[in-house]
Amino acid sequence: ITLTNLNGQQVKLSSLVDSGKIVVFDFWATWCVPCQKSLTNMMDVEEDWKKNYNCEIVAVSIDDAQNTAKVKTTVTGKGWDYLVLLDPNQQTKQSLNFQNIPFSIVVDGKGNIIFTHQGYVDGDENLLEEEIKKALSGFKQETKDEIVKEIGNEKKNISDLEEQNKEIKQNKISLLTCEARSHSTLPLAANCGRTEQCFTELGELD
Repeated sequence: ITLTNLNGQQVKLSSLVDSGKIVVFDFWATWCVPCQKSLTNMMDVEEDWKKNYNCEIVAVSIDDAQNTAKVKTTVTGKGWDYLVLLDPNQQTKQSLNFQNIPFSIVVDGKGNIIFTHQGYVDGDENLLEEEIKKALSGFKQETKDEIVKEIGNEKKNISDLEEQNKEIKQNKISLLTCEARSHSTLPLAANCGRTEQCFTELGELD
């Protein structure tokens, strides 16, 4: 889904949810009083969420095209500095299959919707924050597991290379020993690897 921001620039939602950030999408409209209250109250926690959880709030207006000017006026008047997207055709509403606003979703750092919430009463931002914490904790654990797995694979690769180098070195030693002893009177090592031709040249075989 591609929407536009208040400057008319196109924004792909996939580019937001695949950024590695936790994203809270808040769906609203200019005629929805609880929506405006929700977004105004989240202004108080936005900076903390950015700093503590690497979380971004995105406000998606589902006003129709005739009310686009009202969206800009409302955002400016409220002093919201969120990324505000316009969805006059309500593509997101149809895709997410929600009926009423305000409607919020929390998307983790891998693009998965992990929480949805409909309606707003004072303090609902605290509920969202708890879900954001869970998302961050899960993302950190997954990242840690991936790092541990990668380290394990690297160790195995190093071990395999060391074993291969050891085998190559032993083969070289055997060949060098064989060649050197073909010109000496030293006794053969049991694992020398001497060939029949080598023995014949030394007169050790009939």
